[in-house]
Amino acid sequence: MTAEDYFAVSVEGDHAQLVDGAMVVDDPMLLHNASQVAILTALARWTEAAPGRGFVSTPSSVVVDEHNVFGPD
Repeated sequence: MTAEDYFAVSVEGDHAQLVDGAMVVDDPMLLHNASQVAILTALARWTEAAPGRGFVSTPSSVVVDEHNVFGPD
């Protein structure tokens, strides 16, 4: 599967990634979700504390190459 194929069938927030041309779906566990919320909250507070610090958002897809699209936390 190529990145183009992946984006045609994946849905934002579906916990899927493209690894070596194969779609991999992992459902995060509770501890993972709690950790992600804590990190996102800390980053959001930091970016809002001073002007020019950008923004924070999830989820995101990072296209590494034609056969690898990762959704880092």
